[in-house]
Amino acid sequence: MLPNQNRDIKPDNILLDEQGHAHLTDFNIAVHYSERKMLTGVAGSMAYMAPEILVKKGYSYTIDWWSLGVCVYELIFGRRPFRGRTNGDLTHSITKDPLRFPEDAEMKCSKRGMQVLAGFLERDITKRLGCGSNGEGIHDIRAHPWFSSLDWDKLEKKQLPPPFVPDVCPPLSSQPFNAPIISIHLGAHMGLIFDHSFFIV
Repeated sequence: MLPNQNRDIKPDNILLDEQGHAHLTDFNIAVHYSERKMLTGVAGSMAYMAPEILVKKGYSYTIDWWSLGVCVYELIFGRRPFRGRTNGDLTHSITKDPLRFPEDAEMKCSKRGMQVLAGFLERDITKRLGCGSNGEGIHDIRAHPWFSSLDWDKLEKKQLPPPFVPDVCPPLSSQPFNAPIISIHLGAHMGLIFDHSFFIV
């Protein structure tokens, strides 16, 4: 069985279940991929697209780690790392602009956390975090010091207490769902459980 490539990882497609565990959703444009044949179609939400999609030279699973990096950056700092007023400006920013962190970045994220973000948002896919040869990239992520306190086995079994549990309204309730800004720790707990059981509020 060929591995799956999501191609549309973004905050809108990461939902919390009623216990607060994060799940990827919306696999409408997901595809199976093979290293022998690169994909070339432009797919996904532009603000979260990896540069290799935009330059149209072919891509594979490496794009999903980039998109995850954009999501985590946005969770921590409240804005995306690359921006533009037009599609052309955004394309230029994603493919050319240096990665910058806000002036108060160290008040919101450790240096090790910023190393992880820089790793996910590396344009050279041979150096991008998670993109090691022979499918070994996940081991580089698990071994990174930022994740040293994370029990990966418990994470995959959903046995870790989530940092935020949604206040689920009863069905047909007129009460709005209000979620506070999710803490930086969600960045360490999100995006790595790829099952389809989720709770829609």
